[in-house]
Amino acid sequence: MKNSKKILKNRGIALPLTLFVLTTMIWIFSIHLIFYKNETESVIELKNYNNKYWNIENLSDLAEYEIFKADQAVNKNEYRDVLEYFEGHEKIWIKQNLISKSGYSVNWIKKNNILIEGELKLSPNQKNILTIQLIKKANLENLEIHFKVNILYEYQKGEVSFEKSSERKIIDFGVECL
Repeated sequence: MKNSKKILKNRGIALPLTLFVLTTMIWIFSIHLIFYKNETESVIELKNYNNKYWNIENLSDLAEYEIFKADQAVNKNEYRDVLEYFEGHEKIWIKQNLISKSGYSVNWIKKNNILIEGELKLSPNQKNILTIQLIKKANLENLEIHFKVNILYEYQKGEVSFEKSSERKIIDFGVECL
């Protein structure tokens, strides 16, 4: 009888002890999973950050190289200035669907902040301000790269010739990856 009481007493402790050990093991395993998940997420975020940084660095190098090519063409007396490198000798934005020698075409034209579609004409009874975006598309390492140049032309009131602008300059130049 003494032995059977001792055996029953030992079995009564075994069940809570087993449950405690299993609960502790599951808790430790779940903490390891949480830390592993956080570590893999941080590795993935770091990889994405490195890819974005790589793209930004390469795009800035491409932009610098494009400006360098324009400057070299001006130094070789192929163009009067860098602006002419982008828009060509014939000013591709005057007529539709033209592409400059350097590969730029018109993306959009705004006259006095109004988008122009169709033929472009200057109004003689007001000051005309033209904002023109030229775009060049290129493929590099299976990525589509867009070079964008925004140009400003100002014409005095009464001026109707595109050749006689009072001010012409590049407002913005950028490169984006699609």
